[in-house]
Amino acid sequence: MTIKNAISALALCAALACGVSAHAQGSLTCPVTKLSIPSAKAAIGKSVYKKKTYYFCTSNCKMLFDKTPAKFAGKGH
Repeated sequence: MTIKNAISALALCAALACGVSAHAQGSLTCPVTKLSIPSAKAAIGKSVYKKKTYYFCTSNCKMLFDKTPAKFAGKGH
């Protein structure tokens, strides 16, 4: 397992422990884990990439996105 995969796995575990659901209707989606975030206020962080705002379920997800946003952009929101 690479460090990147380990961080993603930990982020997913942390998000699930915080009660983030897999896909709630009308919610935002973390572009890294693809987990649902109930609202922008409930998101752990946000980043803007190419004039679009992305919300994250954990700070690790934001960190991964900020390092390589093109890899994750368009996969959630």
